[in-house]
Amino acid sequence: MREFDHIGIITTEPQPGESWVPFSQVWVTNPRLHPQRIEYIRPKVMPEVDPAQVGLWKLWPPAARGLPRGRPRGGHRRGRK
Repeated sequence: MREFDHIGIITTEPQPGESWVPFSQVWVTNPRLHPQRIEYIRPKVMPEVDPAQVGLWKLWPPAARGLPRGRPRGGHRRGRK
């Protein structure tokens, strides 16, 4: 059974303790440091998404959103060494 780890929330406002992630061109916070395990994600350029599709945007495969498939070495992978 999987347990809740964290939730990501997209924001346009800078957050304390942000780190820049060059591969995905976003600033992120560490959810382990937030009492409710929230990771704030602030894109360099906010993607244009049809308001009717906002809830579905994250569910589409990366290629459908124009993103490369897979992750580069050293990317954010849990459970791998």
